[in-house]
Amino acid sequence: VFYTRTHGDAVNTDGGIERLRIDSSGRVLIGTTTEGAVSANNFTIASSSYCGMTIRSGTSSEGNIFFSDATSGNGESVGMLRYEHNNDAMVIKTANTEQLRITSSGSIGIGSIFYHLGDTDTNFGFPSNDSFLLRVNGESRIYTHPSEAIWNRRDANAGITTQTMLINYNTASGTGCALGFAPSGVNYNTRHSSIEVVNEGNNQMTMRFKVTDPSVNDHARERMRIATNGKIGINNTNPTHPLHIVNTSSTFNSASLIRGDTSTSGGGAYATFTNTANSKHAYFGLDGNGLFNLDAGAALVGTNGDEPIIFATNGNDEKVRILGGSDNVLQMGGGSKVSISDYAPNLNFSGTYAGFHHDNHGNTLIALNASLNYTGTSGTHQWKQNNAHPTIGSAGIFMGGNGSNNNSMVSIFSNSQ
Repeated sequence: VFYTRTHGDAVNTDGGIERLRIDSSGRVLIGTTTEGAVSANNFTIASSSYCGMTIRSGTSSEGNIFFSDATSGNGESVGMLRYEHNNDAMVIKTANTEQLRITSSGSIGIGSIFYHLGDTDTNFGFPSNDSFLLRVNGESRIYTHPSEAIWNRRDANAGITTQTMLINYNTASGTGCALGFAPSGVNYNTRHSSIEVVNEGNNQMTMRFKVTDPSVNDHARERMRIATNGKIGINNTNPTHPLHIVNTSSTFNSASLIRGDTSTSGGGAYATFTNTANSKHAYFGLDGNGLFNLDAGAALVGTNGDEPIIFATNGNDEKVRILGGSDNVLQMGGGSKVSISDYAPNLNFSGTYAGFHHDNHGNTLIALNASLNYTGTSGTHQWKQNNAHPTIGSAGIFMGGNGSNNNSMVSIFSNSQ
């Protein structure tokens, strides 16, 4: 036991103050006669006021507290708390490896990850140099690395389940949020491309896709927009059709291109239009060996049933109609109502003023206000008046016969109404 007393006191313990005690177990106690907790009672310091311990070392040296489980080798300093005076940094080591550093500017460096105590499979940290990883419930969610793609996924299967990433935005009209893309080493606020969601007012959000064209010093130029009503505009900020494409350059040969794969479609490609019930289809495109295989490389227009094909101008002003089904008929509109038929027994040509007709018996008719006559699905070697006009009658040239062998003839006729 070590005491201190005032100068001149008798040499005894009476009136002295105990400062330090080494008990029979070898424990050191300063300012107290009671040791600390059983797992940390070898050295105890106590005071009724501020209490602490100072380790003073040179201005370019270190102050250390080592944690050891051996008397030689790395085990003598397997754990360490160090202060480096030369750069004013605090260091913590475990397993003889630096795991945490606090620099003089307040920056914190760690060896691996941060996690919530009791939930170690949810964490974020740095698995390797120049990388960042966020895990939830043991599965990676966000990962970045300079030599790999940055990804954000919903589950271990890289996003099989749809995930929503919410970015808050200002609710004022014309504001929103965006995901921007820019090359390194440039002025990001001007030379960039982006995907933006913009509030058009009353929380109606449009999606805009912008690109950069450095050849004309044009940055963040909008090229596509999806409006709140689902209409898509390409080079058009106010689409009025489900897909509204505007050709903005005289160097473009066409507004769009659909190219067929030679290995699967024989080089053909086509666009299809269908009704709500998906029961009626119309298509146009380029035929290929792997498609309809009618004439590879030819332009193709068609339907999936008996529906006619109509060509019109000025909205609904019909000019040409190709009838479907088994009747091979081409009709041209306008004042003359011209029809061209090749075996059409099921049709009534009463609205046709002029035409060229042929049937399955080899009869041919070029006529005004007349057409070939049929019985059932067979020709009768006859022509008939159509009465398309109440006063003009009919006239024409009939080439055929009456059904007898070697009895073909050419007949020029004129008939009053």
